[in-house]
Amino acid sequence: MADDFMSRLKSELDQAEHVSSERIAEIEAELQQRPSADLWILRGDAIQLTDGNEYDLDEAERSYRKAIEIDPESADAYESLGEFIFAVRAEARRSLWFFRRAIDLGAGESARSWLHAAVEDLAEDEDAEV
Repeated sequence: MADDFMSRLKSELDQAEHVSSERIAEIEAELQQRPSADLWILRGDAIQLTDGNEYDLDEAERSYRKAIEIDPESADAYESLGEFIFAVRAEARRSLWFFRRAIDLGAGESARSWLHAAVEDLAEDEDAEV
């Protein structure tokens, strides 16, 4: 049942442009029953797709950090936090450590792509300053 909920939710979030606060409440109810890094990551992803009235972006970041706290060996949690810091916070330099940690923990090509994008972003910033 829980795995079915997780796969259905992941699929839904991959295709969603907006997530309701009711859907986040479902994730939070599931977290009460069985907290996991994966659910905290999904909560962070879902919060980013809300209208921002009930949840703010700081709450999304806290979700990713909670995922890392629950499972310090979760490559997905580090990659998600790195992506958030890079793409949402626009802090390429700060995101590098999270992408590198995700890769060290076995993350795949997407973490390498994000790391490459962050490095390129920093290089462009340095070129612009010259």
